[in-house]
Amino acid sequence: MSIAERVMPTNNNLLVQRVKAEEKMASGLFVPQSSTIQNKVKILAVGPGRYALDGSRIPLDLEPGMTAVLMQWQGTEFALDGEQYLITPDETVLAVLRD
Repeated sequence: MSIAERVMPTNNNLLVQRVKAEEKMASGLFVPQSSTIQNKVKILAVGPGRYALDGSRIPLDLEPGMTAVLMQWQGTEFALDGEQYLITPDETVLAVLRD
């Protein structure tokens, strides 16, 4: 069973996993992990959206599989089966990265 099937975000929340930062620059120099900001994430699952005043759901513009940039220090981290994940509201997404 995939993580997206096991963890279902509620309302306007997202289940994301941080994308590993490059440890080596194009020049061949190694970058210490402490100097890399790891706010680039892969969206694994999205909640159904928040409620509008009339009671209907407002769906999210984000979809599983997208790569995004989050605000720094946002969300709640947790571990499951030895992997680190993050639950964060959709408002913390600053941009979606396109290939």
